[in-house]
Amino acid sequence: MQPRTAYKKQIMSCARGHVNDGPLSSMLATWMDGDDKMPNWLGLDRLTFRRLVRFQFPQLQMRKFRPARTAVSNERAVEWRDLKKYLLKNRARNCASEIWIAEIVSSACMGQNHLWQDLGLQNRTELTALMENNFPKMAKRNVHNMKWKKFIYRELCQTEGIYVCRSPSCDVCVDYDECFGPEE
Repeated sequence: MQPRTAYKKQIMSCARGHVNDGPLSSMLATWMDGDDKMPNWLGLDRLTFRRLVRFQFPQLQMRKFRPARTAVSNERAVEWRDLKKYLLKNRARNCASEIWIAEIVSSACMGQNHLWQDLGLQNRTELTALMENNFPKMAKRNVHNMKWKKFIYRELCQTEGIYVCRSPSCDVCVDYDECFGPEE
């Protein structure tokens, strides 16, 4: 059995039965396996991380956890806060862990890979379920199954009235002609 699979099995054996147990167990197992895509404590501060683990997996022993890398850079702190604020506006309000998930997803958005990979999830299907369970209003708007990181940035920018931003979907940008039209 691969270490990540063994970690996930160990973590799930401590689960309480909340909607976020599966995806969080994948994130934690990936992190425990030494994946360094996510910052320390999955982007949470250490105390909040411990609260999250205690809430989701009350019997899980913390000794195997080790920090991966530093937190979100200062240059992107405003971007991180904007993402978190946007996600929290769209949360389901069904479970306390939605707040922590918003912070974790915001931290993962700072990564360079697909969001499901930066989160340490098994696949995009697991990420879609996470989004649908935690941010259902937002998830319903992704009618064309756009990649989640691109979709979140596009949504955030539209909400803020910003149309030139990190959203890498130029074909739907209202300023397309300004950016790609003929120069005069």
